[in-house]
Amino acid sequence: MKGTLCILAVTGGIAASATAGPLLTINGSVGGYAPFTTTSNGASTATAGRYSYIGGMVSTFPNPSWAISWDLVGDDTAVNSSSTFITNGFRVQNLTGASQTFDITVALASPGASNLTLDCLAVLGGTLTSDASGSTATVASLGATPMWSGQVNGISRSGAELLSNASYSTATTTNFSSPNGSWTGLVSGPLTSIGYRMQFTLGAKSTVLFSGFWDGAVVPAPSSAALLLGALGFGHRRRRTN
Repeated sequence: MKGTLCILAVTGGIAASATAGPLLTINGSVGGYAPFTTTSNGASTATAGRYSYIGGMVSTFPNPSWAISWDLVGDDTAVNSSSTFITNGFRVQNLTGASQTFDITVALASPGASNLTLDCLAVLGGTLTSDASGSTATVASLGATPMWSGQVNGISRSGAELLSNASYSTATTTNFSSPNGSWTGLVSGPLTSIGYRMQFTLGAKSTVLFSGFWDGAVVPAPSSAALLLGALGFGHRRRRTN
């Protein structure tokens, strides 16, 4: 451990409602500091069963060293069974003059039946920006460890593990993307969550915004629409065509 980490956190969403969405949990660690966890139920949007998750965290001790923020939208499978996903952005900023290693997991509670076969699709892109004049922003995977991986029940799924052995740099702003990934397989036991994990090194004075989505459907499609399940993703879109 490098010491105690003090965090300021702002979670929640827009247009608060009496109805809370499924629980969103964000876990992470930066370098050798103590891990952090935050949760949010989101806030209702204009679409039935759809919820907004907006929040952020910043380290404060001994000096601000990193910040993360998110703007996500998710559907509740119990209410909106035909379209269940999270979309929009997840931003990470390195405020220091040295590279830092991040390990962040995002998970949406998505309870479902046991022993489901899922067909999932992963689409990933991002934007890397230099936050200081004259400096070069960098983001890189941890060698062969994927920079991003889709997860079901907290387990990363092969085929949805994207951007291994990858690195990007810019003195201004650059966009990057990955070939789409997919995973089809059996989830042993009950479905509990859909999510993704990000593991990467971010250079000094650099900001990375991940975008895309991670979603899935039951295979073969059951006759009951209530068994159609959604997933977790992120990108610049508030809506996705079903």
